[in-house]
Amino acid sequence: MQELLGGALAVRPVGRLVVRGKVEPEWIGELVGGLLPHGARTAEWLDLSGRLVKAFGEGRFDDCRDCADRLEREFGDSALAAVYRASILECSTPAGTPVDGFDGAIRLRDK
Repeated sequence: MQELLGGALAVRPVGRLVVRGKVEPEWIGELVGGLLPHGARTAEWLDLSGRLVKAFGEGRFDDCRDCADRLEREFGDSALAAVYRASILECSTPAGTPVDGFDGAIRLRDK
């Protein structure tokens, strides 16, 4: 999505999501534009969100959990952190590795 905007507007990555009733994941981002929702730390917030999404997509669940914890602690971003924590539980084996067939997408159960 960022590429389509030519870098002119900031987009916060949310992740590859499969909404209820659909099969294929879609890349979802939150348009931030020129806003600074976290003041001087907005770029750090955007970067941390991107690292969270990337870590989950690559099945690096410990790193993803660390990013979620930090997003919540430093930026009060508990909703996104909770979605990723729940998805880690759903997508990981007891050993903490991705389940067979893991594709890096989050499957939303509610609308």
